[in-house]
Amino acid sequence: MTLLTSLLNHQFPVNPKIHWQLCDVRDVAACHVNALASSQCNRKRYVIVNNNMWTSDIAQVFVCLFCFHFFILLCFAWSLDLLYFGSYWMLWIIGRFNPLVRNFILPQYGKLRLVDSSPAVKDLSIVYRNSHDILLDAANSLIQHKLVKIPPNFCESNKAKL
Repeated sequence: MTLLTSLLNHQFPVNPKIHWQLCDVRDVAACHVNALASSQCNRKRYVIVNNNMWTSDIAQVFVCLFCFHFFILLCFAWSLDLLYFGSYWMLWIIGRFNPLVRNFILPQYGKLRLVDSSPAVKDLSIVYRNSHDILLDAANSLIQHKLVKIPPNFCESNKAKL
C-alpha cells in the first residue's frame, strides 16, 4: 500500500523502474481456506502471485481509472516515461542521503523478477482477481480512509466506480 499511496500522492520525482508482483489479500485468504480443506496440500508451500507489473504500468492504470486532471503529472511523467533515462542517476544521488532508496530501490531497479504460481492455481483451485480491480479497490480504499491527498478540484463523482 505504501507504493500506491506514494503514486497517488505524487511523491516520486522520477519513474522508478521497479517490478512488482501483485496479489489481493482476498485471494491469499481463499488460498488459505482451500489449503486447509485439501489433503493434497499438506506440507507444501505455495507462491501466491496474480500478476507482475512495472511501477509505470501501475501508474498508467491509475491514469485510466481516475479523472485525468487528478493524475496529470503521472500522465506526462510516468506513462510516457519522459524521465526514464535520468531517473536512475537521480535516484542514485538521492540514495546517497536516503537509506530507503539506497537499500531498497536501487538494488531492485530495472530487474525483472518472475515467479510461477501455477502449482497454487492447480492444487488450490484459485481464480485470481483481475489486477486492475485489485488496484481500483486499493486506491478507492486509500481515498475513502483519507490516506491520499485529494486536490480541491477533485469531486466524488470523478472517483472510479466499483
